[in-house]
Amino acid sequence: ALRSTAVAELDPDSPTILVGTGAQGEDGSDLDALAARTNSVIDCSSLLATVFPGYEIVRELHSGAQGIVYQAIQKSTKRQVAIKVVREGPFASRTEKLRFEREIAILAQLRHPNIVTIHDSGEAGGHAYYVMDYILGQSLDKWARTETSIRAKLLLFSKLADAVAAAHEQGITHRDLKPGNVQVDEDGEPHVLDFGLAKTAGALEVTQMTRTGQFMGSLPWASPEQAEAVPGKVDIRTDVYSLGVMLYEMLTGQLPYSVFGNMRDVLDRIINAEPRRPSAVCGQIDHELETIVLKCLQKPRERRYQSAGELADDVRRYLAGEPIQARGDSLLYLAMTRGRRTLRRHSLLATLGAFVLITYAWCSLERYVYYWIPAHEQFLRVLAWFTAGAESAEFEHVRVIGLTDRTDIAALAQQANLTNVDPANLRSLRCMHGALMERLADSGLKALVWDINFDRPSEFDEWLARGIRAIRRAGRDVLLSTRAWHIDSEPTFSPAILAEAKWAATTGDFCADRPWCLDLTVERSENVPLPCLALAAVNAAYRPGAEFHLHVDGEASRLASRFWNTEGKRPLYGYYVQLTGRWPLTQDYPDLGLLRNDVVGHYFITIPPDDVLARCTIEYQDVFTASPEQLRRWLAQRIVLVGDLRAGVDRYPYPDGREVSGVYAHTAAIEAISRCSAIRTPTASEARVIIGGAVLAGGLVALLLHRSLLKLGLLMLAMIVLAGLAGVEAYRHFGYLANPTVPILAALTSVVFVTVTRHRASVVSGAIQIQESSQ
Repeated sequence: ALRSTAVAELDPDSPTILVGTGAQGEDGSDLDALAARTNSVIDCSSLLATVFPGYEIVRELHSGAQGIVYQAIQKSTKRQVAIKVVREGPFASRTEKLRFEREIAILAQLRHPNIVTIHDSGEAGGHAYYVMDYILGQSLDKWARTETSIRAKLLLFSKLADAVAAAHEQGITHRDLKPGNVQVDEDGEPHVLDFGLAKTAGALEVTQMTRTGQFMGSLPWASPEQAEAVPGKVDIRTDVYSLGVMLYEMLTGQLPYSVFGNMRDVLDRIINAEPRRPSAVCGQIDHELETIVLKCLQKPRERRYQSAGELADDVRRYLAGEPIQARGDSLLYLAMTRGRRTLRRHSLLATLGAFVLITYAWCSLERYVYYWIPAHEQFLRVLAWFTAGAESAEFEHVRVIGLTDRTDIAALAQQANLTNVDPANLRSLRCMHGALMERLADSGLKALVWDINFDRPSEFDEWLARGIRAIRRAGRDVLLSTRAWHIDSEPTFSPAILAEAKWAATTGDFCADRPWCLDLTVERSENVPLPCLALAAVNAAYRPGAEFHLHVDGEASRLASRFWNTEGKRPLYGYYVQLTGRWPLTQDYPDLGLLRNDVVGHYFITIPPDDVLARCTIEYQDVFTASPEQLRRWLAQRIVLVGDLRAGVDRYPYPDGREVSGVYAHTAAIEAISRCSAIRTPTASEARVIIGGAVLAGGLVALLLHRSLLKLGLLMLAMIVLAGLAGVEAYRHFGYLANPTVPILAALTSVVFVTVTRHRASVVSGAIQIQESSQ
């Protein structure tokens, strides 16, 4: 079993120890037994009365196991000095005397402003001594506890590493670097003391004084090779490790691993335990500074800085914002480092530039975000819940003529003398529909729209075509509905109907958990966009008899309807419709005539309450009984839509709980387009403004509160809630569908960016008004 003895030297809190591991002292005695023979310290107080030649003793500064340090005055110069006297007694073996003599020789050859200078040496009263600078100040650990600036600590540490590097250049390894052996003077300059355990490269006595199994150094700051106590492994990289421990302690106030417990465990931790990451102990330490510290603390010597000079140079590179050697010099790293340096020098412009990049990135990702995550779908459900039962204005531009459960088809057929109408044969109703159109020809309507499907030819189509011709003679168009988009084909109407009427599709998404959405246009490849039934009806009413051409402004999601006179091809005025959005399909819908990548222009609509629907609806049979004057009062200058309103026919659940006929979806779309009051989404320019505003708001909040993560988190949570409520209110009151998901993500990105950069800037630059200790 390992038996160990620790002997305190100068500083009880930072002990320099010799650990015996079964080795014999040079006189053949066991060091442990030698230590056990006495716990007393030889009384050298008589030295206070000793007159050192040319010096006057002022007071005792420090007393340790190997010697005593006095404050004195050199009589010839009146200069204050410190005198270290070797202690003699049971511990003053020949080895210790040799160490003291070597310390004198080492200090005599070292000349550096941050290494204590020796002035004289000799013997007094049988005690060897030497005279050195008297440093008025405090030890490094005490100084570090009172200094809060990381930059100031690094500046001082770079000078300390330079001093150690100067010793290394003279072939000297200190082997006992610790805060207690570094004194910081009143001007903030560090001074390396106590070279009592220093090793001179190639000196014979070094090998003689350091035997296998004997630990040399101060345990908390010792290197793995010192803990292993194997001769030949200790070199200048040992001092680099000790400097790393000191730097770790200066920055964090803690040691990189525990040095408490029994000796076996402590030595094992020094040899094998990985240090805790400094950034986990002190949040002000960034990745690059942590890299410097951890490179010093590498267990294999070849993975550390190879000299204290390399360490000092890397610290200075870090302070200057230049690439550090510990990270390597990849192009990406160089660019990142120089970018950070530019950010520090031009922080305002760099931050604004970063905000622009964040805005651009999220604008580019906006559409894909809604594809990747169900945020848009969830937001639509929230909107549907909030807007259920909302009031709506009366329909002014459209009227509905509806077949209802109260419509007595047999009685109507008999009244109109339509003997070929059979209520059991739905296609025979085309005869009655034709008669209806003949009744409406003089009503002054602007366009007639059928939301009843006639896509299967029948023997009754001539009656229907005759009614269409009656409307056409009045100068108005008739539009028929189809179940699918016939982009590359004709619908399956009979030739008689195709020759007289126009047609359009009636697809959409009518669900209970989100606002109803009509497919307003469809684009395939480079083809001209095709209109749905509602849009075609508005265009027919807007410029009767004129041809129209659709053009989609993809940037603004805006649809332009442009008209030409059919005779002279003279351009006429048109109008614009704001789409709710445009999205490509991700799969084929063969039943609807749609293919993957077809771009659909969506148009969100709101269905008003039942009483509004009832007031815009005319019973089918009332058309046959009303006078021409009554029909004109009902229908003049309006688009008329004929549909099947009977129970169980074309019904869909609406978000407010109602079951609404699909006829009213097209009715609401016609009214909204005529008013240009459709629900719309932000244009690309508006989206950039919204996202940019979110980025700026998040950045400003982070600038104000980055020091308090709790307050910052609470305020961001409040901003998220407010953004969601703003989206709902914009939809309810202005028909503006702006999903806040992407702006919220953009704001969070801005918050993270500002928080990280401000944190790094505070680490590198320190306090704005700091007075560096070296000044």
